[in-house]
Order: sequence, then C-alpha cells, then structure tokens
Amino acid sequence: SVAWPLLDELNSYTIQKNQSLIDHIDNAVAELLKHKARLQLDIQKLQDGDIDLVKQAKQQYEDNQMSSSS
Repeated sequence: SVAWPLLDELNSYTIQKNQSLIDHIDNAVAELLKHKARLQLDIQKLQDGDIDLVKQAKQQYEDNQMSSSS
C-alpha cells in the first residue's frame, strides 16, 4: 500500500517537531532557572543586609534631586 511510506514520513516529521519543541522548552526552562537563581540571590542579599533598599532609594532620590536642580 502507498500509505506506509507516508505514515513513516509523518512519524519522522512528528518526532522531529516534538524534539524541536523539547529543545525550545529546555531553553526556556534554563532561562527561567537563571532568573530564579538571580531572585534567590537577591533574597539572600536582602536577608543578609548586603542590599539595603531604603538606602538605595534615598540615594536614588538624592541623585535625582541633584540632576533635576542642575
């Protein structure tokens, strides 16, 4: 029957498409894990006092005041 080669082709195509989707998912997951690690590091720094958001905000405010008054 003529259908068997077509089914084989469809099978191969489906495998390729699925593999391609898996690769995209792997890349997206890797990207998300990088963001997660960065966020966890920020949390750790905030908890340890390495980052002081209040101090940063005041500094930013003062910098903005100076640049807008000049």
